Amino acid sequence: MHAMQPREITLNSYQYAARRTQNGKLNPCERRMHALHGLASEVGEIHALYQKTFQGHPLNADSVVDELGDLLWFAAELADVLGVSLETVAALNIRKLQRRYPEGFDVEHSLHREEEYSVNKCILIGNLARDPELRTTQTGLSTCTMTLAVNRRKNKDGVQEADFITVVAWRQLADLCAKYLTKGRKCAVVGSLQTRSYEAKDGSKRYVTEVLAENVEFLSPASQREDAPAPQPSAAPAYNRQTTMSDAMAAQDGFVEVNDDELPF
Repeated sequence: MHAMQPREITLNSYQYAARRTQNGKLNPCERRMHALHGLASEVGEIHALYQKTFQGHPLNADSVVDELGDLLWFAAELADVLGVSLETVAALNIRKLQRRYPEGFDVEHSLHREEEYSVNKCILIGNLARDPELRTTQTGLSTCTMTLAVNRRKNKDGVQEADFITVVAWRQLADLCAKYLTKGRKCAVVGSLQTRSYEAKDGSKRYVTEVLAENVEFLSPASQREDAPAPQPSAAPAYNRQTTMSDAMAAQDGFVEVNDDELPF
């Protein structure tokens, strides 16, 4: 562990100090996605450190503490965006735990909860590799397929590669993605990972893995594209870096709510 223990501070004091190190140029939408992406990344880093112990490597406690600190920093950023203090978050969490374990922590109760609990959540930030493809199902539902290029971390040679991830949106979100997103646009996608299979023309079975989008956020205006056309008058809602799909959806007319039971999946 660290040779010198730093002076302890309260959560609110930490949140105030962390706020002074955050990027003040980001709008609330960008800060939210930055915090969510950072939290997911730091959890992955801590998991990777513990995975090494299963390969016979000793646990690097200092590295774990450093990653926990980064995790707290992103938590403070997200709390700021939500307008709550970390101490309020901690108090609410303690209250929830006291309700869940009124007689103290129960291993059997915890294990039972874990057996019933699963998570499937993806948070992606990248640029569209090509224009979205909008199609309509036989029942009249819109579906939009996009390819999002997400950069990996640079390897030891300083080379940065990217993963090209298929993202699928449905209904109103599909229409908005096709209308406002184009090749080169940066966006954030929150959704879940799903797999499906189909039979190819040669009779073989093919498997597809894709992200089912729940929410898509604009992170760059169309004017940042090199081949962006000159703006044209339009009745569509204006958008900028702070415009989200939800904002645009609220301003759109002519969309009809479709019951989830009618979705073809």
